Amino acid sequence: LSSGINAEYGAAELAQYKEELHENTLLVERLVAEVRGLRRSNEELRCAAETNSLQLASKSEEVKQYREQVTMYDEVLQSVQSKMLALGSALPSSLKVVLKELV
Repeated sequence: LSSGINAEYGAAELAQYKEELHENTLLVERLVAEVRGLRRSNEELRCAAETNSLQLASKSEEVKQYREQVTMYDEVLQSVQSKMLALGSALPSSLKVVLKELV
C-alpha cells in the first residue's frame, strides 16, 4: 500500500515539476523575445545617433564656412570704409557729412 501511495505522490510531484518547467520555458521564451526587441531598439537608436552625429558635423562645417565668409565680408567692409574716409578728407564739407552718415 505504501509503495502505491509513494508512486502516486511521485507521479503528482513529477506532473507539478513538468508544469513548472513548461511555465519557466514560456517565461524564458518571452524574455528572449524581449531581449531581441531591446537589441533591435538599441541598434535603431545607435543608427539614429550616428546619423545625428554626421548631420551635426555637416552643420558645424557649414557654420564654420559662414563664419569665414562673415569675417571676410567684415574685412572688406572695413577696407571700404577706410578708403571712403580717406577719400572723404578731400571732399567739400557738405559731402563729408553725407559720407560720415554712410560710414
